Amino acid sequence: MHRLPSVKYRPEIDGLRGISILAVLAYHAFPKFCQGGFLGVDIFFVISGFLITSIIIKELQRGDFSYCNFYSRRIKRIFPALILVLGTCLLAGWILLYSDEYKFIGKHSFAGAGMFGNFVSRLEAGYFDIAAKYKPLLHLWSLGVEEQFYLIWPICLGLIFKIKRFHSLIIFSLLSISFIFNFYYFEPESKDAFFLPITRFWELLSGAILATWTRSQRENSFQIWANNTLCVSDKFKFWLREVIFTLGLLLTLISVFNIPKSPIGEIYNIKIVIGSVLVILVGDKSFLAKILLANKVIIFVGLISYPLYLWHLPLLSFVQIIIPDSLSMITTFYLLTISFILATITYLYLEKKIWEIEHRLVPVYLFFLLSLVGYAGHQIYNHNGYPHRFPQQEIIIKTKTGGQKIDPQCLKLFGDEFNDYCLSQGSGRNYIFILGDSLTEGISNAYSEKIASFGYHVVTLGMGGCPLLVPENQIKLAALSIIQEEKRRSCNFKIEKILSIVKKNNPKGVIFVNNGWNNGWNSRSSFYEVSMNNMIQQFPKEMPKVWVLQNPRIPFELNNCLPRPLLSTRYSDNCSFSISYNKQFFNGYEKMVSQIKNRFPNLLIIDPASLLCKSGQCQIVVNGKFFYRDRRHLSQSGAKYLGQNLPLGNIFPRLQ
Repeated sequence: MHRLPSVKYRPEIDGLRGISILAVLAYHAFPKFCQGGFLGVDIFFVISGFLITSIIIKELQRGDFSYCNFYSRRIKRIFPALILVLGTCLLAGWILLYSDEYKFIGKHSFAGAGMFGNFVSRLEAGYFDIAAKYKPLLHLWSLGVEEQFYLIWPICLGLIFKIKRFHSLIIFSLLSISFIFNFYYFEPESKDAFFLPITRFWELLSGAILATWTRSQRENSFQIWANNTLCVSDKFKFWLREVIFTLGLLLTLISVFNIPKSPIGEIYNIKIVIGSVLVILVGDKSFLAKILLANKVIIFVGLISYPLYLWHLPLLSFVQIIIPDSLSMITTFYLLTISFILATITYLYLEKKIWEIEHRLVPVYLFFLLSLVGYAGHQIYNHNGYPHRFPQQEIIIKTKTGGQKIDPQCLKLFGDEFNDYCLSQGSGRNYIFILGDSLTEGISNAYSEKIASFGYHVVTLGMGGCPLLVPENQIKLAALSIIQEEKRRSCNFKIEKILSIVKKNNPKGVIFVNNGWNNGWNSRSSFYEVSMNNMIQQFPKEMPKVWVLQNPRIPFELNNCLPRPLLSTRYSDNCSFSISYNKQFFNGYEKMVSQIKNRFPNLLIIDPASLLCKSGQCQIVVNGKFFYRDRRHLSQSGAKYLGQNLPLGNIFPRLQ
């Protein structure tokens, strides 16, 4: 990075920054090899908090701190490379991406330019979120957190330094508040702890408190007193610094390469934050730091770390979007090499050149340019990704839609708690309930109208991301870390409400829909079997019951069935995949289903794969229409096909 004003240049910090960006690259390129590489961002936060706070304190002590100058420097530092990368993504997307993909890029470009990408990513996180590898701008969440911090931190620091004493104590109090929020929200795969600024500020404040402690006049006086009073030899100080540095570097590297698969009760970024603080604390005086972190290679990687961070993920992601299953080891190395080349060019011929221009209007021009890029992203989103670019393909893409999810009449009858899926077809008291998770939408579209035509009142009550389990099994599910505790509580409430409604209305039959096997239960088949047994037993033995198994899971994104612009691929009306792909998710599944069927002989089991898959191949597009709306859920066309080819008249007879 650029050498910041008012602070002595420390090459080992650029070296530490180099380690952090290499960790992030390794995680995105080879996640199995470097499971904790995403924690490289945490190192960035600590370094940023230390350097920026050091600058502000130095200028406050000199009496020449200016908010205008501070934010002008931030703009000159952050905006040039960001404008280039976002603009390139929008241009590439116009040429290569279909409307739904391009709309997604537009939204994240707007959020990235506005520095609130972390909030957008948090709102997207959930059951229906697409895989991270198909999000070229996902990494801008960290930029959002950092800039949100610097919107308020200079003001806070200015107020803190109006007080003559206890600067470090005050900052430590702020750090503690943020850490408490982090601890409160922390669960395995917690999106709040990952994306919210309040749960991340403690990492930036860890660097800030180190800067305050080393630069405050009062603390420096204490250091001088300690050095003069305590009888410690220079040799001891030397070895102590090396031990502290080694410990800090080891904590950092261990965190990067060894993340627990289920870090229950452990906020795993603590180690890397402590390690980074220790490295920065003694790095300028450590002999090992000069060898390991102050060599020219790792320093240069640190200098280009920001543009390298911006470039690498769009390259990896775009290739995976437009060419499925293309990211081989060789291809990955090629893309990383291109990332280094682009980052070097960006650093040498854009960032450094902009930084050297002293004209006071440069930040204004940069702000205007980034605003234009953000506006372009907003327009792309508002215009649904400009589908007119590929009219023939868009006709097919438009069939990639689901059906209705909410019926006001249903909410009126059964309560607005069911704001995921609540549908009512027909009238009267002869109820048939369709119960389950998000797959209920497709099954409701398939069967509701036909069953209602037999004289029944078909009610669909679904809960996105909630396995269909009785409350005691929900508790067990959370203990197994398959769902988060907060989600379990929400699911529990809805399940209890559903069971109460169904039993109160004495239905003529019930249809169970459960996608749980795909949610991590394949290694816990006995628990799955017990859970389904418990749910079935909630209803009278003589009541007709249907269990609809889950849809075959698609191994790639649906748009890969269509020809890509500039690529020599042709559209196939028989786009399909092998059912064998799903065997990795269905280990022991058929045996478990058979055991449940034997226990409940009157239970009708419907397997959508028996209709959607022929001769071992599962159809995705038929007669120019998608049978799925995403990799798991049926589209309206797929649901209609399922309903037409598997009538339920034999279990739900026509009422007179």
